[in-house]
Amino acid sequence: GEGQIFVVILGFISILAFATVAGSTGHVVLAIIDDVFIRLKMERLTKGWISLMFWMSMIVLSMLCVAGIAAAYTSSRYDGDVRPMGELLWFAFISITTVGLGDIYIPHDAFHQKDMFYVPFALLLGYVCVANFFIKMSNMLHEFSKRSGIPDNEVIDDLLLQQRSIQSQNERDENDCGIHHDDNGEGKDGASSQQGTELVNDRLNIQM
Repeated sequence: GEGQIFVVILGFISILAFATVAGSTGHVVLAIIDDVFIRLKMERLTKGWISLMFWMSMIVLSMLCVAGIAAAYTSSRYDGDVRPMGELLWFAFISITTVGLGDIYIPHDAFHQKDMFYVPFALLLGYVCVANFFIKMSNMLHEFSKRSGIPDNEVIDDLLLQQRSIQSQNERDENDCGIHHDDNGEGKDGASSQQGTELVNDRLNIQM
């Protein structure tokens, strides 16, 4: 019905907005923390496997923080009733990775206004840690591809642009000026354009 269409549209927009905000926040926080590490002569924590493991450990710590908050929340409101640790960790994982389907959640029938100051903060901290982990992973994979000789998008785009330019020039030569043949049956202009196309094709084959 109309309500479902509204939920789908609003949910899609919310996901895009959340991804944008989380990614931007991750970049800002990561730049600040990397700068702190460099000032403290701890550059090894800013690149490679070490930085990746550091942010993975931060994800684990944020999960423990969220699980502890969930345990304290339920214990203080339901006469000491605390869920099993495995269930609390699962809640923390699906919360900070946003993959939960509502199978487990913090009971909100006794939610207080003061809870808005620490529950969302703990979740946002987890979001930032996850974003920074994937940023570091992306950087590491990019460096690995460069060392392995795998072409990046910019190199391939430049080569394809050159190839399109040469093909367009060939078409203009054929349509406007015609092909001037020499004694061997092929014009000099056409031969040079064909050589340019073959050169770009060879570069593409080498890069791929």
